[in-house]
Amino acid sequence: MQLHINPVVEEAVSFHYDDPLCFNRIYQSVFKNLVENDPKAGREPVYVCIGTDRATGDCLGPLVGSRLKSLLPSAHIFGTLENPAHAVNLAETLDEISRKIPQSLIVAIDACLGKVDRIGFINVKKGSLQPGTALNKELPAVGDFHVSTS
Repeated sequence: MQLHINPVVEEAVSFHYDDPLCFNRIYQSVFKNLVENDPKAGREPVYVCIGTDRATGDCLGPLVGSRLKSLLPSAHIFGTLENPAHAVNLAETLDEISRKIPQSLIVAIDACLGKVDRIGFINVKKGSLQPGTALNKELPAVGDFHVSTS
């Protein structure tokens, strides 16, 4: 018997960090996006955690990257506190990923500027993340899907 998983993935979902089920909901949404983007599980998941520890509001990516690295030491994680993926090296990081892991499924993780009423929300969205938009930076789009905060 073969199990077929065909999850319905919404374009975007948001959960407030103080929701008691926030972690479980994010986990389920990320899992569904991984399955939808790679139903045959032939692509290697790569987590690109964007940001810098030099700006408090932009350190989410490297913090998450460092935490993921400690929990999943064999996972492909780019962007940690020790080796951040930021505006200066993002294109180079993406080139490295395409060379080293050509069949990758990229999950982008980044903080973003948003409206005051959206502060504290964690978003999981289909499609690429466009880092630097709020600061009028022209950076490459990242990810098959992405996780962001506001």
